[in-house]
Amino acid sequence: MELDWTLSALVLLTLYLHVPQTVPELYSRPKSDPTMNNRAILEGATSLTPPSIAFSSIQFSTGKCWIVVVVVVVVVVAVVVVVVVVVVVVVVVVVVVVVVVVVVVVVVVVVVVVVVVVVVVVVVVVVVVVVVVVVVVVVVVVVVVVEVVVVVVVVVVVVVVVVVVVVVVVVVVVVVVVVVVVVVVVVVVVVVVVVVVVVVVVVVVVVVVVVVVVVVVVVVVVVVVVVVVVVVVVVIINGIRSRVIPGADEPVISDPVLGTVLIGHVPETHGSNVIVVSG
Repeated sequence: MELDWTLSALVLLTLYLHVPQTVPELYSRPKSDPTMNNRAILEGATSLTPPSIAFSSIQFSTGKCWIVVVVVVVVVVAVVVVVVVVVVVVVVVVVVVVVVVVVVVVVVVVVVVVVVVVVVVVVVVVVVVVVVVVVVVVVVVVVVVVEVVVVVVVVVVVVVVVVVVVVVVVVVVVVVVVVVVVVVVVVVVVVVVVVVVVVVVVVVVVVVVVVVVVVVVVVVVVVVVVVVVVVVVVVIINGIRSRVIPGADEPVISDPVLGTVLIGHVPETHGSNVIVVSG
């Protein structure tokens, strides 16, 4: 929308700069005048030397036209450059922020998982050790008491010790298995989370880059088209095409403002050449 307003303002500026400061007076010759054939004579025309390069004061100035065209092109290109730079900077900032946030989240998750796993393992090991120690102490106490109080066969003591050892081993094995399973699960979860996060970040970055490239390409194409259109319009408004009408001895100028005008010699103007508007 801002670009449209800018172009409109520049076109209006172009038209303003090319409007003549003084418009020559137009008047109609009587129909009875055979030399004019009821054509309107545009007074104040530039002398024709040669006639084919005549310019009337109502036509636009070529110099001003090209100055305005250059100004339009420079302004449009500058606006496009600013827009593209702003878009690219914003996209880069967004991508960097997203990547940093993702990395921080991944690091935090990994650290938390590792801490939890370590705490769990330590707690489990401590519990196992305590249980084993307690069991062994109890067994020893029982055996000693039994031996002191009642004379027991050595076989009974051996059986008790074996049972205690087996129980302790089973407990330790179970604890170790549980800890290993927990650690494996935690590691798998962390790896999956990290992979998902990395994939998401990569996809987001790719999408952002593609969008930025597409936007930049579209902006450049639009700017080129607009500049070309503006230049063509200004050149058409400013342009004068000389040609010769079949059957006529004198050249004519096709002007987008006046229409077809003839270059002729009129005795009433003391022999000076004037531009006669067809009509």
